[in-house]
Amino acid sequence: MKKILGLLMSATIVSAGTASVIACSTPVKNIPTYFANSENMLNEADFVKWDKENNKYINDAEAFKEWKEKKAVDQKEAINIGLNGRTGVFNRLRSDISNVLTYSGRETTQDQFLSHKKIFEGSDEGTSVDGIYNEILGTPEEYYGKFQNTEISSLLGLYQLQKFVDDGKVDEEIAKKASGGKLEVVEDNLEFFKSVASEGEYSSKNGSFTKIEYSFETANADNKIAYLENAETIESDKLAVGEYLSPETNVYELTEESANKAKGQTGNAAYDPFGQKTISQDTVVAADIFKDAEFTKKEKTDEFRKEYLTVTPDKLDDLKFEYVATKDKDKEDKFSLTVNNKLSYVTAPTTIDVKYVYNTDVELKTGEEKGQTYTLEAKVEGIRAVYRPSVAGVKVEKDGKAKTQFGWVLVGYQFNGDKDSQVTENGQGLETANKKTGTINFHNKFKDFKLTNLQVSKEDKLK
Repeated sequence: MKKILGLLMSATIVSAGTASVIACSTPVKNIPTYFANSENMLNEADFVKWDKENNKYINDAEAFKEWKEKKAVDQKEAINIGLNGRTGVFNRLRSDISNVLTYSGRETTQDQFLSHKKIFEGSDEGTSVDGIYNEILGTPEEYYGKFQNTEISSLLGLYQLQKFVDDGKVDEEIAKKASGGKLEVVEDNLEFFKSVASEGEYSSKNGSFTKIEYSFETANADNKIAYLENAETIESDKLAVGEYLSPETNVYELTEESANKAKGQTGNAAYDPFGQKTISQDTVVAADIFKDAEFTKKEKTDEFRKEYLTVTPDKLDDLKFEYVATKDKDKEDKFSLTVNNKLSYVTAPTTIDVKYVYNTDVELKTGEEKGQTYTLEAKVEGIRAVYRPSVAGVKVEKDGKAKTQFGWVLVGYQFNGDKDSQVTENGQGLETANKKTGTINFHNKFKDFKLTNLQVSKEDKLK
């Protein structure tokens, strides 16, 4: 059986309603993505231009007006630039949400199945946010009885649990707790869930998601940085706050020519390494975060990058910057800094509202929708942005004094407020771990993932 690869999936995640086997030669269908109220997702502060006379960026009211007049489909590129920034973080978040929602548990080996259960690990021991059961996890009632704070958030996990309840293998109260009260939606829309599961008459049909819409609030990281100006030795000091676009502190100033070539928009690292459009209800990284932070030189030892610190909004007193300064062998007045990259700032949680349109039978070659159309609506809770500090520049003046700048770079989103999920349990960055094992294992990245306000309707709500 073939299925359309309808969502942006990690290559290692087997999804339902999109693929029965990822490795098969299956057509890939690009799914239209929409932003609810897209015309309001960017504002005038997100568009800037170069002010030659004052040597800095200023708001570009004309560019903002032109963007507002575009059709929603043409506004999408600018929205993606703002949300993805330098590292494509929004695209990865979209993939994460889809991976949980459509995970099928149909791996070819038990080791692969358990590996994915580890990726989707929940807040309760022995649980995962997909909630899909396999006999290696014990009896159904034993497994689902572990769900106290974790909630099942995959479509097939909910459908499987409902069938266990119908067969009398899981108590209704246990199932209600594990599902977060979402089983009524399954009972009322069994044909939709059967199609996603490729059961019965749907086993020979190509069900697929056909449209996606996102709705959320956005904010900008405060357009300021911290900087330190002191003697060449740089032993220890406090970080001061400065305007990022100030000619006094901005070592990333662009020439007028290069500034005019760059798209002057928040999230475009070509003109502003730290400006970022973030999914949040508040300004998530303000300049004040640097106010009394210590700036401490460390020796470059084997233990340097093994130290780990996660800072959250309620733990700003823990903030400290540690670095190694390395002199250039050939130039006495030049040196570089390396920040302890185990320092992360994890924001307060926020939510995204999603709509997925699904058709039970889509023609593989033409994309013609021949089956019943459904719209799935839900709220995804527990999303947190993760920032890491970055050295913006080191500028050594003729008198031997150096100006060092730090800013926060958005590196991703996760569903865990305890620690940076992109760092392994032994303090190793995922990039390094990936080179050694060939796989990336996010540690508790989805721990607090919750799918709430779930609704399924027999219509296309994105027409």
